[in-house]
Amino acid sequence: MKCLVFKPHECLAKKHVGQERVVEVLRQRGQKTPVTQAVTVPAFFTGVKKNTIWAVNAAEDERATEGRYWLARILEEPYQNPQ
Repeated sequence: MKCLVFKPHECLAKKHVGQERVVEVLRQRGQKTPVTQAVTVPAFFTGVKKNTIWAVNAAEDERATEGRYWLARILEEPYQNPQ
């Protein structure tokens, strides 16, 4: 189990998963850094304001009833969930 939770030094199945090795991979010139969700979500929420309306994707099982998009009215300023 330790192998799966990013604790390879405590892994008891080294016979199957191998020994950990630290490597450095250089980025090729001109290649952009990938944009992760950790970066895009806060950037998205800076544009969300109270009393605005946004089109959001409908759940697949609801698309036949309401179409591909739902309109969502933002009732309050966005905030980060403390949990």
